[in-house]
Amino acid sequence: SQAFRFDVDLLDLLVSAEEERLEEGYESEDSQDGNEEEGEEDEDDKPAPLDSEFQERLTQLERDIYEGQLTESECEDDTHADMQANSTKRPSFEPQNESTVCSYPSVLDPSNPNPASSPPIVSLDTARTQNRKRKRLNASQKAKKTQYHKEVRRSKRMKVSDVKYDKEIANKRAQEAHVIPLDVDAKLLPVSSTGFQGRRTPSLYKGLSREQVIEGKQYFNWDKTYDAIFCDRVGRGMIHCLSDPRDVEWQEEVHPEVCRVLEKARINGVYGKKKRKHRRGGHVAEAIGYSHGGGQKEPSNTKHSKRNQAIFETLLANKAIQRVSGLANSGFKRFCPAMYEAYRENDEALRAWKPSLRKNFPDSVFAATTFNLGPQTVTPDHVDHGNYPGGCAITSAGSFDDTKGGELVVWDLNLVIRFPPGSTIIILSALLRHSNLPIQPGEKRYSITQYSAGALFRFASNGLKNDKEFLWNATPEQKQGYLRERRTHWDNVLDKFKIYN
Repeated sequence: SQAFRFDVDLLDLLVSAEEERLEEGYESEDSQDGNEEEGEEDEDDKPAPLDSEFQERLTQLERDIYEGQLTESECEDDTHADMQANSTKRPSFEPQNESTVCSYPSVLDPSNPNPASSPPIVSLDTARTQNRKRKRLNASQKAKKTQYHKEVRRSKRMKVSDVKYDKEIANKRAQEAHVIPLDVDAKLLPVSSTGFQGRRTPSLYKGLSREQVIEGKQYFNWDKTYDAIFCDRVGRGMIHCLSDPRDVEWQEEVHPEVCRVLEKARINGVYGKKKRKHRRGGHVAEAIGYSHGGGQKEPSNTKHSKRNQAIFETLLANKAIQRVSGLANSGFKRFCPAMYEAYRENDEALRAWKPSLRKNFPDSVFAATTFNLGPQTVTPDHVDHGNYPGGCAITSAGSFDDTKGGELVVWDLNLVIRFPPGSTIIILSALLRHSNLPIQPGEKRYSITQYSAGALFRFASNGLKNDKEFLWNATPEQKQGYLRERRTHWDNVLDKFKIYN
């Protein structure tokens, strides 16, 4: 259908027609008092009816306005001259100025029977509250997303490490390590007659000041940014200082978390007098895992109260503690591969024989872990004679100035090693007399040690029997083999040391 524009207003037209009727004496169509007979007599005086074509266009115009196809503003926008010049042309529907647009056409739009109501009024305080909630939600979602990506990257690193560690990373890190030769022979270190552990000796250097301890010794200023290996004359690695992982999270997140959980374990646990003061110093110390010796007939798990057991199980499940254990085990595997395999085989054999033996960490080859909970973990000179002479991992932690305290003193080697918090050192703790220098007042220091008792290796060597049970039922040939094994075991251990040039 087509729409035509006229410079008229339909309402004005109707009003004008009504006024003309009134002026000429006719009654309005709305009036009900008219005289029909009088109207019939004056029929000739009535105005002539509108032209049919005009009436049809007028009706069409009214219909278009009602249906919303033509608005009143469109009719008012054209001038009278344009209407006369273009009365036969198709009307133009170009956009109109906002000042000429009528404010009510949407009410007449049949396609929009329910016009949009005005938006609800929101107070300023409500808007601010909603904005704060939205920001907190976005921050929470961002934190979850960041944590998820961290876990994905960590799992990928672990997978790559498990697959390519021995061939690529281990060899590269071992070649980059700093090797420091010492004028000593590891074969002459004080080992027991059986070769499965060290010799027990009392403390010899109590009550010395820091200056007296350092005097005459070689001070090694190690800052844990590189691997350092101290070797004997032959090149056997006796002390391995492990550098921090090349991960920014280690010092920013892992080490603070280790300090936090160790401090919390000390505060929440219940420890007797023997756990708070012992020959290792005046700090809280507790071991967990499995061991053998001290009158035990077979290897067994360490025992704790229900409260302390729950605390130490929480420590073992902590991701930061697990990463510390992983660093020690990976370093042990990297720098002492043959010794690492001996520890792994012994651990697997014992737990296959007795599955109830606790495994502290999934990838650890050490049988036990001791948590030294401080608050000031400083040990006098001692030898952990009950440990197997293959190596013990010590991790330092806390908030202290490592240039003024906490250093590792190795008396038999006449050596003092700077021991920064968060770092790990693998040492022959069963053979080398060692201690720590005191830290300053108000500082805190913790440590974590991982090791295996020498009696565990002796039990496995006896065919999963203790010495008494083995010798009671042994044949003469077996007894000869037993004695031969004791005489040569230390030589076999020395053969497992990695040689560095």
